[in-house]
Amino acid sequence: MQKLYIFKKKDDDYFWLTEKVKKFFDIEFVEVDLLEKNIYFYIEKKLEKESVVIGHSLEGLVAYKQSTPMKFGIYASPTPILDYSNEDKFDLMLEFLNINNIKDIQKMTYLKPEVDFIHVLFGSEESWKDMDKFDYRTVDGSGHILNDKYKEEIIKLLLGYAS
Repeated sequence: MQKLYIFKKKDDDYFWLTEKVKKFFDIEFVEVDLLEKNIYFYIEKKLEKESVVIGHSLEGLVAYKQSTPMKFGIYASPTPILDYSNEDKFDLMLEFLNINNIKDIQKMTYLKPEVDFIHVLFGSEESWKDMDKFDYRTVDGSGHILNDKYKEEIIKLLLGYAS
């Protein structure tokens, strides 16, 4: 069974996803805390090659930068703050990132990850400056939050890949 890594915050609930895909994947959660640990801890974390990875928001960005080659990746609304993009948002990001992580993130680029099948999604109502640094498509009727339409799109992509 192929491994599915879900990059998430400690309190995020992915029951809506795991219940739908658990018969196709061996699911493992990667709890991301960028106030406590350096971003490189997660980026350089050794995962099973040729697996599947998913992440949302800041955790989507961390999954996007993950160094292990993956077979399939879904990056839902990955916060576009690399290479000084959206620098005006860093005061807000201090709620989620420590200052060292901010400095490290500013040095990173938007180079595509080593993933065979990549899906970067943004909600149609999102309007981050520099979203276009990703090759992405939008989920109609969605913002940054994973609403039902957004969740359905993620499930559809994973089940389509699994079959």
